[in-house]
Amino acid sequence: MACEQMGEVPEQSESARQPTHAPVVPSQYGAEALLAEHWPPELQAWQRWLPPLQMGVEPEHCLFLYVGRLEPPKDIAGLLEAFAELSRQSERAHLCMVGDGTLRPMVESAASRLPRLHYLGRLSGESLWDTYAAADVLVLPSVFEPWGLVINEAMAIGLPVIASDRVGCVEDLVVDGRTGIVVEAGSRVSLASAMLRLAEDANARASMGEAARRHIAPWTIEAEAGIVVDAWRRVARA
Repeated sequence: MACEQMGEVPEQSESARQPTHAPVVPSQYGAEALLAEHWPPELQAWQRWLPPLQMGVEPEHCLFLYVGRLEPPKDIAGLLEAFAELSRQSERAHLCMVGDGTLRPMVESAASRLPRLHYLGRLSGESLWDTYAAADVLVLPSVFEPWGLVINEAMAIGLPVIASDRVGCVEDLVVDGRTGIVVEAGSRVSLASAMLRLAEDANARASMGEAARRHIAPWTIEAEAGIVVDAWRRVARA
């Protein structure tokens, strides 16, 4: 059920946390790559786990995650309508929403009606990353989004992404059918269909999530700085 105190995360027991006695990396692919470079053999991949958000999400369920402002350009109304339709078709699907904004009352009202919609308010730091760790799929259905940094963050920990074709980073990061699914902006039918597909197919979620992590891996600060430097060098030589 939805948390009654928005943004407050209950105290977490030590046993619920990931083990801290070994290094942990975002995915099995990352663990294998580091082991090949002679990292300690006790290296562990970061497995999906549920922080104590009291959401009633079972291991076989699919937890969709939205992180961002609750404002009209994000198509919050469309996401809520799509999830309401999805809830009628799949008992596996949950939606966790993180953020704040003028549409907060709309989200709170929807959470009071839909038992598998969980609104956590504004989160940051460890609480936010705990929520990313609990999720299976990131959803960003914006009708206007210059880039969408949450997609970078989600892909870096191995989450597949459902994003609209109006999200700026889609052309570079979301390879339709491989690292996620691209949907038509503003289409509730398209969004609900994509969410249903991933809610019912754990293998697709896993393969897309791994492909997403591999795809985003080269997007480091050093690599981006090198691109800028190379561009300036070309300009200087022109």
